[in-house]
Amino acid sequence: MHRTPSARASLHLAFGLTLTLAACSKASPTGTGASASAPASSTGSAAPSPPRIVSVGAANTEIVFALGKGSEVVGVDTSSLFPEEATKRTKVGYQRALSAEGLVSLAPSLVIVGDEAGPPAVLDQLRASTVRVETVRAEPTIEGAKSRIRAVAKLVDGDPAPLEAKLDAEIDAVKKVVATTKTRPRVLALYARGAGLAQAFGLKSAADSLLAIAGGENVVRGYEGSKPITAEGLAAADPDVVLVSTRGLESLGGPPQLFALPGLGATKAAKNKAFVAIDDLLLFGLGPRTGEGAMALAKALHPELRDR
Repeated sequence: MHRTPSARASLHLAFGLTLTLAACSKASPTGTGASASAPASSTGSAAPSPPRIVSVGAANTEIVFALGKGSEVVGVDTSSLFPEEATKRTKVGYQRALSAEGLVSLAPSLVIVGDEAGPPAVLDQLRASTVRVETVRAEPTIEGAKSRIRAVAKLVDGDPAPLEAKLDAEIDAVKKVVATTKTRPRVLALYARGAGLAQAFGLKSAADSLLAIAGGENVVRGYEGSKPITAEGLAAADPDVVLVSTRGLESLGGPPQLFALPGLGATKAAKNKAFVAIDDLLLFGLGPRTGEGAMALAKALHPELRDR
């Protein structure tokens, strides 16, 4: 809907008022700027307020909690579904459709976002205010996952070393067991949210990174990231196995509807009803549990590993 200049001015005025009210809510009734419940030090100065973190992005949120900083989190986006404690925090909306007013109402001292966060105008409004907004960027690789852990740890004053060490150990364990296998199934990794939205993951994607570690071959080599794939493209890819997230499979209605996607029915995977469903955050998150996701994928692709 088109807004007139006066409407836009009103929007900015409302946002400014929200900022002012949020700031006032943190001040004491006496106007001294100290929290009404904060104890004073021996010199009469107020004790520092505890951090108030809003975490946007599933991987960012997992890392914050894994670093032991969950008690400082006051808000998360709707993609932050792990750990369960995170789901009990105030929701600030979908990460691509954040509300400036909703974020500011939580009076955060730090907002952590990923590249997907938006819309840009909202983030620009927050950065122009007193709210500290930090964007964490990471490549969709194991090294990128470790880089994200370090970046988030620096923002929340946490120690990344234990999480990095755990991730390295788990990935090494996956590589060792995969080295004992003899097959490399050809895999089509799909992102699905209903039959109307199905995309295939190509190179330089989270799914591609996990497949390489788990002993699978990504059949999509012609592009990077994820893109819609035609029925002809699906048939030509002719995968041995289809990899899909659990929520994606549910959105399609189950395995029969998965293999009913145009072009997929004629593939080896469809003929053998060969598919693997992995938890969304394990498959796409590239966070602290990436090693767990890689092992789950390896065991699903290589039946001889399932008892290990």
